Amino acid sequence: MRTRSWIAFYVVGALVVFGGTAQWLASGATANPSGLVEPQATRGELPVPADLEALGLGISDTSSEGKISMDDAVAVALREHGQQFAEGKIDAYLVRLTDPATAGGDLEITDRDVWIVRFSGLDIQVSGPDTPDRIPVDGGTIEYAYVYVDAVTGEWLLTRAEG
Repeated sequence: MRTRSWIAFYVVGALVVFGGTAQWLASGATANPSGLVEPQATRGELPVPADLEALGLGISDTSSEGKISMDDAVAVALREHGQQFAEGKIDAYLVRLTDPATAGGDLEITDRDVWIVRFSGLDIQVSGPDTPDRIPVDGGTIEYAYVYVDAVTGEWLLTRAEG
């Protein structure tokens, strides 16, 4: 009987500890190239950042039920672009998304549950088209990258890079 009590005590203790960890991870996270995870707020806790609003996206809340986890979405984004955006801070937002920039394209995103994995603080120089004299033109700097991951299937959809 005493053994069962100790086992129950350890199980309850593990649920409290790991349940708290799961809740902490669900509240948001920032991953860096070393794989460490630091807490960050997600869509449900903060308003959409100004850089996302400036894109003219249709964003509304959605339920997390039946969706992949934030960690899985971040893993997809890092798999697709980890080397290119490794220096950036990562935030993830689970939203119902309409992106007008995709209208009429091969992948139209209208009223779709998506994780937007946002890389910010980037400083990637982009060259523009060459002049007639074959001199490259400065194309600006990429400061943000947004990786859309389907929230149901976990499929990478597209990546937007903005200056």
